[in-house]
Amino acid sequence: MADELVRLRDHGVDPEYVKGMRDIGYKSADVADFVKARDHGVDPEFARAVASSGYKDVPVDTLIHMRDHGVDPEYVRGLADAGYKNVSIDMLVRMRDHGVDPEYARGLAGLGYKDLPIDSMIRMRDHGVDLDYIRRLQQRGVTNLSVDDLIRRRDRGDDGR
Repeated sequence: MADELVRLRDHGVDPEYVKGMRDIGYKSADVADFVKARDHGVDPEFARAVASSGYKDVPVDTLIHMRDHGVDPEYVRGLADAGYKNVSIDMLVRMRDHGVDPEYARGLAGLGYKDLPIDSMIRMRDHGVDLDYIRRLQQRGVTNLSVDDLIRRRDRGDDGR
């Protein structure tokens, strides 16, 4: 017991942290869960904000996974505002890992690529199809290209100029 208390203290897990996590539903979490969560930047505020973003009863390991990949409530809200609501946590992580953020989704919509499937945005990002590239093409009068056409052009070295 004393070893666990020392371990908790050494990792910044104080009674306030434990109470905060328990109050929002993490009643079955143990010392190892709290230490791991704290070490990865998951605190009661983060867990509460994730829940208020529509992701309730998220396991501690999933909260850690979200935090480690930069999927925070602001990111989730931004995507929802861009039209991507109720996206699974795994897909949110995948989007973040591939550079699909709210700005990119909104920018694509503004350039005529509204409501694209998430996988299409990920493919575009993976192939270097950024907003500036599409703008350069459109300024040259090259418009209404499909996602596949944009990717093919980019893969062939077309820089949009």
